[in-house]
Parts: sequence; structure tokens; C-alpha cells
Amino acid sequence: PVIVEVPSDGGAAVIVNPTVRVTSLLQITKVVVAPEGAITTLPPFAGTWTCEPAGTNAGAALSGEWTIHASADQPVSVIASDAGGPASIPLGWNCAVTETKPEGGLAFGYGWNTDVGESVAVTANGTASITVTNTAALLPTAKLTVSKTVTGPALAFSARSAGYEGLVICALGGVT
Repeated sequence: PVIVEVPSDGGAAVIVNPTVRVTSLLQITKVVVAPEGAITTLPPFAGTWTCEPAGTNAGAALSGEWTIHASADQPVSVIASDAGGPASIPLGWNCAVTETKPEGGLAFGYGWNTDVGESVAVTANGTASITVTNTAALLPTAKLTVSKTVTGPALAFSARSAGYEGLVICALGGVT
């Protein structure tokens, strides 16, 4: 409780009640999962982050870009930043991240699957955290069968009894 005494001469009492905006941080964590031999070199992983007021709270959204140079051995994290450094995100706002599809870094026959964690609400006394997981997975394969049918008189192909030769080239994303 605050006790205010009004001066006996009828003067006014001044009450100062400052408000302080409560903010927190957003942490983006990258996890890479891959079987042995699937990764050749890890590419940088990048995306965007956006935080918006929840419900009917007024205020502009905050957003920015993130880049993580990940490790295949352990999770790596960054704090969402804006031009002034770590972004101060108001209490109660909801944050989400997206990731640009990673390119390269995998052995032939593998591709990246991406799982972006759910959006989170910013709370006091802690850092909001979203995890983005990339898994190196084998791409679907198919069985290829090549057959040769020879028609015509038996004499025409008897000289080729040693067999036939051919060339099959398979390509995936420009890689043969």
C-alpha cells in the first residue's frame, strides 16, 4: 500500500507509478540427425522468425532472419536478433520460425526432411525456445529393369550370340 499525505495548505500530491515493459528472448535451436556417411559437409541453415502480440494486444510484430552453422554431433542455438542485437520480445507475444530448405551437404541418394517446432508464447523468467530438426533421409528408390527383344530371322542375330551392349544413365537433381 502507498500512503499519500496531502499538504495542509491544499497543495496537490504527485504520485509517480512508472511502468516497465517485461521482455524475454527467443532461442532457436538446430538439431541435425543423420546416419553415418549421409553428411558430406553441413550447409548453413537459415530461416526467419516472427513474434506477434497475442489476442487483442496492440503493437507491431517483430521479425528477423537467423542463420546457424550446425554440428552433426550436438544441437546448436542462436538468440533471435534484430538490428540492435538480441531482440527484446514483450511478455505474452507468440513466436514462430520458418526454415529455408537446406541445399546440399549430403551424400548421393539422401535428402533433407525438416521439422519446425510449434510456435511458443514468450513468458517472464526465461527464454522462449523453438527447435528446428533436419533429418538426412534416404530418397525413395525404384527398381530398374532393362530388357532387349530381338525380332526377325534367326540368322540376323546369330552372329551376336555374345550379347548386346548398352548404356543406362540415371540422374537426380542434375547429378548422374
